[in-house]
Amino acid sequence: NYANITAFYGREFNSSTCAIQVQDSKGIEFRSTTHGSGSYSKSIRSQLSSLNKTVQIDTDLAESFGISSFSLPQGRSIDYASSWSEMQMAKNRETGAFFEQQIMYAAMIKSNSSIALDKNGSIAKSRISFEGAGHFREQKMPSNNSSRSNGPAIYHSEEDYLGQFEVDKRFDEYGKNAVIVHSATGNGSISSEKRAGRRQMSYHSGTGAYQSMEEIQTQTDHMDKLINARYGPLNYIYPSGFNINISKKWAEGMCSRSGELNPKSSTSSEPASYIAEQISNAEFLNKITALVGLAEMRTDLNLSGTARFEAFSSLPSTSKDDSGTYLFEEYSGRYDISRKLNIGGVARFDEPHLNLTISGKLSAAGDSLIDYVINVTNDGNIALGPIIITDYFPPGTEYVSSSLRPSELNRSLAQWTLIDLGIGASAIIELRLNITEKQADSLINRVRARSNQSDKWTDAEALSSLQLDWLGCCSPHLSASKKARADPIDPLLVHYCISVTNHNNQTMTAAVRDLLPNGMVFQSSSPAATGQSTGEVLWTIADLHPEETRRINYTLRAMRGGIYVNRAHISLYSADASGYAQGDIASRIEVQGAQDGGSGSAGQGSSCLGLSSIKQEWTEDWISCGACENAQSDSSAWECSSCITSALNESDHPDLSDRSSASSI
Repeated sequence: NYANITAFYGREFNSSTCAIQVQDSKGIEFRSTTHGSGSYSKSIRSQLSSLNKTVQIDTDLAESFGISSFSLPQGRSIDYASSWSEMQMAKNRETGAFFEQQIMYAAMIKSNSSIALDKNGSIAKSRISFEGAGHFREQKMPSNNSSRSNGPAIYHSEEDYLGQFEVDKRFDEYGKNAVIVHSATGNGSISSEKRAGRRQMSYHSGTGAYQSMEEIQTQTDHMDKLINARYGPLNYIYPSGFNINISKKWAEGMCSRSGELNPKSSTSSEPASYIAEQISNAEFLNKITALVGLAEMRTDLNLSGTARFEAFSSLPSTSKDDSGTYLFEEYSGRYDISRKLNIGGVARFDEPHLNLTISGKLSAAGDSLIDYVINVTNDGNIALGPIIITDYFPPGTEYVSSSLRPSELNRSLAQWTLIDLGIGASAIIELRLNITEKQADSLINRVRARSNQSDKWTDAEALSSLQLDWLGCCSPHLSASKKARADPIDPLLVHYCISVTNHNNQTMTAAVRDLLPNGMVFQSSSPAATGQSTGEVLWTIADLHPEETRRINYTLRAMRGGIYVNRAHISLYSADASGYAQGDIASRIEVQGAQDGGSGSAGQGSSCLGLSSIKQEWTEDWISCGACENAQSDSSAWECSSCITSALNESDHPDLSDRSSASSI
């Protein structure tokens, strides 16, 4: 924006200019057009907020076709006979979203719609009844500068109707994902196609009586579809008198794919799969289908026509066996079919289970922004849904944005709802927070995932700690110990016990990560592990109260005899982020081979996990931590093991011999 002011004072000339350039704003756009003759009523309420770049438009509309006559001078007249046309279009260039709704050649339109756009996302809701031709288009691109030429859309749909219909739609895009809820009913000609990237597709077309409901969530690759349709030819007369005849039996299909469909020519280490259902030449069709992730499909179907079912799976290119699996079925006639197909879902637990992790990092620009990545994986034996994920913000931070619209948001937490998660499937939520007030040397972000199946809750927790000041305060008063013993019956089984005690006067949070030695495999634990991957197992103790001791008992299996040193990494935080410490404890055990018999033997070691105490031996320049100084001044105070040798209380574990290491934090 450029402005120039020129002034003359007497014989003197003076000029001043000012230029303002608005950057980093691609803007949003809303457009609406209407024309036709007859009865017309329209109400528009618009709101613009430049603070957060928000535009909201609410519209109520009622139109019906009629001939309008007007008298002109000198005895002349003019008649208007125009069918109604109504178009609404919205573009959110900040997020790469597009929404269009257009009704043409209509004898009647009744509509109630609401469109809200801001820099984080868009919500378009509409309920419209019409008699005429309708076209609906929705699109969500990966970024604000994406186009169809340089990559697939996260979501893209196009629908065409001709006849008399009622359509109810909700298109919600936020961050990097979209949620779509759609229903339609009526009689006429229909053609619909919906795509989620290159991974999933749903389509149907035909003429006759029609009812459908669909729900799509791109975050979890979920597609739900209900369709009831019966064939009938369409003889439609436009308001202008033009007549058209359309006759098409019903066609419908859904498909989902993962990995590279041609693994032999790719270097992908991931398996590939493809599931598809195709219905054609159907007189009637009643179908309920759910795509749960990329490799699971459930269908209940009643039809008169032709149905084809196809499934393909292939091992990764690194596998020696590349034969894969192929399934094909075809039915022609009248059938009731119920199917459930799952490809490649790997369950690590023989029960419902969620694996949850969170990682965070400060913005590369060095400002006050923090980026978190929350990853939830269903590694249990059944599909779970809905899954509620709650992130509890660290004190002194505020929500900025996320890759999925929160179902609940306030100053202390954000909550997201995932429709479902198939076996072996994962969902990633990206979260950005802003540090408004530095209240401690570290930021502790806790996240929780829950799902209820048959009145039984599956629960997982994880936390992330970011050290804002590399040299923090003294470590909180906690102690930890670790013991190991060989199983008396199966010598290759090793039982471990980790004890953590809170000697502080406030509630603490502990994250225990056990690094499995080479040649040992995790079997089970009590309590259940909150996370597991190759080479490590994670437990989270969210609320360790003052003077409370928690124990983790778990079992590992050795693949062969030998000496195994098992190390566990423990991170400890106070609930208000005022204290932080981390370190390792270890245990050594000798496992006899299955053919040798007998029990294993173990040694004992100790290590200090405190930030203030680095070495075990005393040196002249060694600086004692606050706990040790308090112990020296007050003999009744608790003493940390960096100052004295810790003694293990064997009465707590009568079944464990003295094969352990003990440490204090």
